[in-house]
Amino acid sequence: MKPPLLLRPLSESEQLALNMGLRSRDAFILRRCQILLASSTGHKPAQIAQLIGCATQTVRNAIHDFEQRGLAALTLRSSRPKTVLPIFYGLWCPELQKMFLRFVEERPVSEITCKFLEWSCQQLKRNGTKVLALVWDNASWHVSQQVRAWIREHNKTVKTFGGVRILVCHLPVKSPWLNPIEPKWVHGKRAIVEPERVLSAAEVRERVCDYFNCQQLPLLQRSVKPEKS
Repeated sequence: MKPPLLLRPLSESEQLALNMGLRSRDAFILRRCQILLASSTGHKPAQIAQLIGCATQTVRNAIHDFEQRGLAALTLRSSRPKTVLPIFYGLWCPELQKMFLRFVEERPVSEITCKFLEWSCQQLKRNGTKVLALVWDNASWHVSQQVRAWIREHNKTVKTFGGVRILVCHLPVKSPWLNPIEPKWVHGKRAIVEPERVLSAAEVRERVCDYFNCQQLPLLQRSVKPEKS
């Protein structure tokens, strides 16, 4: 019987670098660090894939790459031209069995998070929802002072004039499997991808909206775009 694929013992510097990577804003680095640290504690590839919501082969690739390149495996290596994939915010409402979804022009930042929450509350109010129990992780654009301040002011306004109150439920660190929206992303990704080619940004937006039965709305944008150096 073939032994399970596990990561070799980590050096002190490697352990430190991977732990620091858990705070990275780069999704590739964050996912790789989650995979490698889980493997170093004895989790099998299939278990890791289920926990963080990715394919088992993705876990195997990360482990093999780390064995070959060490910490350089945290740098994306590809022979394909660089493609900017569309980024979106999603809110899954089990009671309504509905996904609220908005794509972002650039990347997720606190201002965009506030705009998405405001839009989501408007949609939920139309459905008669009184309280939004918001389950999310500790990404910087979720826990920033700007977002926390916006939620406080929003709830004050709701208390006076009515609307949808937001109750924030932060997930423990490194526990994405506790978020009920994660399986939705896994199944959605499997449904829209094509193994033979890379989809364009427009194709991804169209297929994601079709899969989740969402209207494709204008991209959420920052009020003032940062100047490029």
